[in-house]
Amino acid sequence: MNEISFEKKAKIILLEVSIKKNDRIVDGVFLLDTGCSTSVVQTDFLERCNYTKRDFLEKASFTTGSNIESGKMVNIQTISALGLIRRNFKVICFDLPANFNFDGLLGVDFLKHKDLFISFRKGIIKLS
Repeated sequence: MNEISFEKKAKIILLEVSIKKNDRIVDGVFLLDTGCSTSVVQTDFLERCNYTKRDFLEKASFTTGSNIESGKMVNIQTISALGLIRRNFKVICFDLPANFNFDGLLGVDFLKHKDLFISFRKGIIKLS
C-alpha cells in the first residue's frame, strides 16, 4: 500500500507528478481533484514536456463547476504520481485560470482500479 503525505493545513492537496516523452522527463505539481473525471494538464507544461500540436487528438468538452469548456485530448507516453505509473494515458490539454499555480489536475481516471483513502486529519493519502 502506497502512503503519501500532504500538508494537512492546506486547503488543497498538491502532488508531485512526472510526465515523460521519449527521453525527456519533466516534474510538475498537480492538484488532486477527486471531482475531475479526466486529468487536465496545462498547455505550457505539456510544451515543456515536448508535446506539440501534432500530439493533440480530438477535441474534448468537459464540465467545470461553472462552465462547459473545450480542450484537446493528448496521449501522454508516461505519467507518474502517488507511486503509480500510467502509460499511454489520455489527458485533456487546457489552460486553467491564471491564478491556478499548478501544472494540472490529477483526476480519478489516474486512480482507476485503486482504492483511495485520504485522511485530512493526519495529512496522508493511501492507495491500495
